[in-house]
Amino acid sequence: MAKSLKDLQAEYKKLAKRADQRMRELERASGKEDYKHVLEWSYAVAQDNLSALFGESVSRFDRKISEKSKLNKALAAVKAFLNSETSTIGKAKAIDGIGETQGIKVMFEDRAQKMNAWIEKNTDSDWKMTTDQFIDFVQNQKYQKLREKYKGSDVILRRIASAMQNKNQIRKAIAKEQHRAQAKITDRQFYNYILRKMESSGLNAVDDLK
Repeated sequence: MAKSLKDLQAEYKKLAKRADQRMRELERASGKEDYKHVLEWSYAVAQDNLSALFGESVSRFDRKISEKSKLNKALAAVKAFLNSETSTIGKAKAIDGIGETQGIKVMFEDRAQKMNAWIEKNTDSDWKMTTDQFIDFVQNQKYQKLREKYKGSDVILRRIASAMQNKNQIRKAIAKEQHRAQAKITDRQFYNYILRKMESSGLNAVDDLK
C-alpha cells in the first residue's frame, strides 16, 4: 500500500532532522586539521541535491514539502546521505535495515592499516602512519596530484617510504630551507616536504634522501 502524503512528510521530517544534525557535525569537524576535507564527500553531494531540489540558497534538509513527487526525490536524497559512510565521523545508525554506517574514522582506520601493510610488504621501510596521519596524507593536494599524474599511489609510496628511512637528511634539508634548525619535526612535515619536492621536481627529486 502506497504511503500517504502525510506519512511521507512525517518520515521525511524525522530523517531530515537527523541528516541536518550530521551536517552540522561535519561542519564542526572540518575546522580540525585531520578532517579539513570532510565537506568534499557525501556532504557535497547532499548540498548539490539540496540545490537541485530547493534552490542554491538552501543548505539543510528540514523543509516542508507539499508535492509528493518532490518529496519522494527528497527522501531518496536524505536516505542516500544518511547511509553514506562519509556522512558521519564515527559509527551511526543507518536506515532501511542497512544496520549502521562505520563512519569516516573507521573507514580511514581500515585504509591506514592496509596502506601500512602494503608498505611493509613492498618496501624495506619501517615507516607507518597513524589513522590521523593517514587522513591528512591522503587528503594532501600534492599527493592527490601526484597520484593522478603517475596513475596510482604505488610508485609514490615506495619513494616516500624509502626517503622516510633517513629523516636526518630531510631534517637538514628543511633546516637549510628555513635557515634555522628545528628541534622537532613531525612526520607530517617530513612527508609534506617529500611530496612538495616530488611535485616540483619529479619523483627523482627525493632519490638523494634514501
